[in-house]
Amino acid sequence: MYKKVGRIAFNIYKKRRYSVITAVDVANTIVLKAQNEGASLSHTKLQKLTYMVYACYFAKTGVQLFSDRFEKLEKGPVSPSVYVAFYNRLGEKHIRRPASQGEGGIRVLESKGILGECLDLVWNRFGGKSTDELVNKTHETGSAWKKCEFDGNLLNDEDIKSDGERWFLDDCQK
Repeated sequence: MYKKVGRIAFNIYKKRRYSVITAVDVANTIVLKAQNEGASLSHTKLQKLTYMVYACYFAKTGVQLFSDRFEKLEKGPVSPSVYVAFYNRLGEKHIRRPASQGEGGIRVLESKGILGECLDLVWNRFGGKSTDELVNKTHETGSAWKKCEFDGNLLNDEDIKSDGERWFLDDCQK
């Protein structure tokens, strides 16, 4: 059973309150969007779309969406928590279901407010792109990934925000 959450999440099993959105919450929401539209979603594509939602939200609000950080890996920015949550599915060609977060169950986000705008904007603009197209997008000259010196290093937050401003400039009127 999935529980939709906004800025406040409820654990459907233990009725605990959470006030933090995680990268896995964003990834789970993207997985459900893909399911609802019958779209294909690889692990790498999920990582790129999660990164783009974070960058869009950061560009629009000036606030980080979640505390998880992104690392530079060969295929682009990677959230370690999303990697771990979906790790057992790396051998699968497509991700077909959201990841459980232990006792937190499976949490997905409501598409409303600025976060909803970013989820919809990223999905509508990039959800139909191939994994290779998304990797190329995150590897563009001037991107946070390109500016990060070594694999495994954390991407700079201001560079991530700049990615969001560059990719969603028309939509980032403050």
